Amino acid sequence: MKPKNLNHLIYLMRLSLGQLLLAVILCNLTFATDLKGQKSKSVFDVDLEIQAKNKSILDIFKSIESTTTFRFAVNKTILKTKPKVTINEVTLGNALYSISQQARLNFRQVNEVIVVMEPKNKPRKPVEVFLFD
Repeated sequence: MKPKNLNHLIYLMRLSLGQLLLAVILCNLTFATDLKGQKSKSVFDVDLEIQAKNKSILDIFKSIESTTTFRFAVNKTILKTKPKVTINEVTLGNALYSISQQARLNFRQVNEVIVVMEPKNKPRKPVEVFLFD
């Protein structure tokens, strides 16, 4: 081999080694911390000072949706027969529990959606939480 080609080959090897080293460093940085931006919180972890006296459940749901990232999935015909409720709670989970006791409703959280159901014959927890990654 000619010395000119050898110098060129050494330069390319150094360049490739530098790129490989940079790729390894950047790859390690991606695994350095846990990402928590996409994880949903449990309704019991969300602080929400809510006070409602003799309000309809639908109005309370609208208030919760406007102040949190949670959305309610509910058949509005179920709520027409339910009484107005009074709540004075600090967390969203406790507020839902209070509503479930007064209006005989069950709640199931699936990530950012809270599903509202009428209780079946089978007893279950009034507020259930399912979080998926």
